[in-house]
Amino acid sequence: KEAVRAGMGVGFVSAMSMRHENGALRLMSLSPQPLTRRLSILVPHASAPSRVVEQFLAMCVADEGG
Repeated sequence: KEAVRAGMGVGFVSAMSMRHENGALRLMSLSPQPLTRRLSILVPHASAPSRVVEQFLAMCVADEGG
């Protein structure tokens, strides 16, 4: 948002991140289809994950692909 405010281009953010804006930025909704976002999960390579971390990672990738 700061780069857009400085005139460096456009940005894509969630509507929630715009809830406290004072009108300096213009909110434009995309339609008819919403954007989707790919997220990455980073874990330390050298250490073995705990059981809780393993369960969390399993839940995260369980619905991978749609």
